[in-house]
Amino acid sequence: MGRLCTILSLLLIVVSPRGATHPPRSVIDYYLLLPSDYFDGLATDTRSERLRLLRDFKGSSVDRPHGFLHIRGDGAQSDLTVCLFKRPNGSYLVAVNSNTASDGVWGPSLDFYTYQQGHLVNVTKAVRPAGINQQLGFVLPRYGTTIKVVNRRGKPVEYLYWNAAGFQLRRAGH
Repeated sequence: MGRLCTILSLLLIVVSPRGATHPPRSVIDYYLLLPSDYFDGLATDTRSERLRLLRDFKGSSVDRPHGFLHIRGDGAQSDLTVCLFKRPNGSYLVAVNSNTASDGVWGPSLDFYTYQQGHLVNVTKAVRPAGINQQLGFVLPRYGTTIKVVNRRGKPVEYLYWNAAGFQLRRAGH
């Protein structure tokens, strides 16, 4: 039985059309599809270099079961967090966040992507609620589905609550 499965797997590889892409299955798969703009600190922006960031940077973590990945910056590469939010149809909304640039200067960003035909498509304008102060940062959840909107000191001032269809913005304390 094991040999038959191996043979079938090899046949599937051989008869698969070239360039066929399979939908991402884990937060690492989505991370590998991110636009190269997120990796300015890499000498070469290759799959192996991106995987090296995960393996070699102290403070970096991957939590596949919870769809969470964080890379701590090193002075050349900025901090980067990737978090998956499951949609009702089973697909994922991918959130990508960085609060500091590679030089350690506060410069928050939060982008959202969906997977379509082998690529990530930026859907930030359609998903991110309007009215968030541009100087506020974000903390993506490792557990749960609520994004903290924080000031420079890390104090939550607002929350983005995920309801499987989109985010609702609420002020802290309300």
